[in-house]
Amino acid sequence: MNPIINFSSYSTEEIKSFIINTPLSELKRLATFAREKRFENKIQLCSIINAKSGACMENCAFCAQSIHHRTNIENYPLLKPENILKEAISASEIGVSHFGIVTSGTTVSDKELEIICRTIKLIKRNVPINVCASLGKLSIEKLELLKHSGLTKYHHNLETSESHFHKICKTHTWNERLETIISVQKIGLELCSGGLFGIGETWEDRIKLAQTLYELKIKDIPINFLTPVPGTPLEKQAPLTSEESLRIIILYRLFLYDRTIRICGGRSRIFTKKQQTEIYSAGANAVMTGNYLTISGIIPDTDKETIAKAKLKIHLNCCG
Repeated sequence: MNPIINFSSYSTEEIKSFIINTPLSELKRLATFAREKRFENKIQLCSIINAKSGACMENCAFCAQSIHHRTNIENYPLLKPENILKEAISASEIGVSHFGIVTSGTTVSDKELEIICRTIKLIKRNVPINVCASLGKLSIEKLELLKHSGLTKYHHNLETSESHFHKICKTHTWNERLETIISVQKIGLELCSGGLFGIGETWEDRIKLAQTLYELKIKDIPINFLTPVPGTPLEKQAPLTSEESLRIIILYRLFLYDRTIRICGGRSRIFTKKQQTEIYSAGANAVMTGNYLTISGIIPDTDKETIAKAKLKIHLNCCG
């Protein structure tokens, strides 16, 4: 019997009950089977560079870079191409296959986009690595420029369900985020879109987001866990337990069984060093290694040790 479950035919309540009430050991068995069936024993590494920091006009309740919150992050303009290239080279040397250029703010200016396109071309000429970007809301025309410059993948999270989104952001809507995702898909650019968990959402919100990603046919789904930042509205948000976090990963692996489930921000806070192997038994086949935007992450050497301990291998699928 094929143990892969087709959650698309189940009701929200049935899925919730299954994920919450099934013993974790059984859920892990199912998730591991689904991961191995699609991705064998291969784990993909990605990393990012905070290429432009702070001064964002949006008021997302979790974000340290918003001008609406009083945080102590460093603010700086777009980095020079040669500085970003240096980080891309370092990422490639440690086995990272996807390198993301991330900027703060609603979008990027025409001048910034021109520099970023030039940077992408510079990296593609010099480094055997896939280049990704997260630049906020962009028109089809600007996305086309990125694609023609050699961008592999565009990242734009939906963050949470449509019904919960207004509770964490008032300056733009969930549908505006969806519009950018649809634009990326229209031009045939690869897409990375997922969510942030531990922001007060319910299991119903988590399932609704999974359903949306399934219907949108998103192939790469990043899962982030909240790290409360002092000075933000969510600074006192109670953390998720490691078990609940594992059940979230399992939900997404079983619901989106043939997609990349990429564990990103917050995993060093949720899971101890000894627990890091559990994200793979929960179905993850990719992780973001190194630092995040304004928060320290897990150093690549530690991630590589964990992957080896789990008897898995780094998948060096650059440029393809």
